[in-house]
Amino acid sequence: AAAYASLVPQKKESRLDGEKKSILYLGLGGGTLPMLVNEPCDVIELDPDVVDMATKYCDVDCSFVNIHSGVDALNHSSVTPGPHSCVFVDVFGIDNNVPSGFVTQNFVQGIYDNLEENGVVLANFHYGGNDAEEKRLQEGKVAYSNVFGSCLAIPSRFQRNMILCAKKE
Repeated sequence: AAAYASLVPQKKESRLDGEKKSILYLGLGGGTLPMLVNEPCDVIELDPDVVDMATKYCDVDCSFVNIHSGVDALNHSSVTPGPHSCVFVDVFGIDNNVPSGFVTQNFVQGIYDNLEENGVVLANFHYGGNDAEEKRLQEGKVAYSNVFGSCLAIPSRFQRNMILCAKKE
């Protein structure tokens, strides 16, 4: 949320077209991030049980969080084609690692293509826990750097999470 706040203009009048931001989350989890950002958004979450838990027990407000349940986030562009001002990628498999499909050149290019000019992508990775996490993070860095020209890696202070940030220019 802090990276988003520092990278994306917060006032409607700061946007050149005067339109509201379109924010897309790939992965819901407990719904903490959409609730922190507190702006209307779309969320794609594959697991209906995750959606059920987030809405029942974590107070996700469905009046501004539009959840697309049972949809594979790899197919995001067919559900929410954009353009988006920001895309958050927070997807983990049963092994607690980012699935390999989310670090391919094709996936990252799809994110890029669905961002508006100056749009931002923020992708969450785990690191430091095992070799598989390190490998996936490195694959992510390469894919995002290749497609966007560069990416910034921001480590979280208290958890073993690394946020990759890239901007479409």
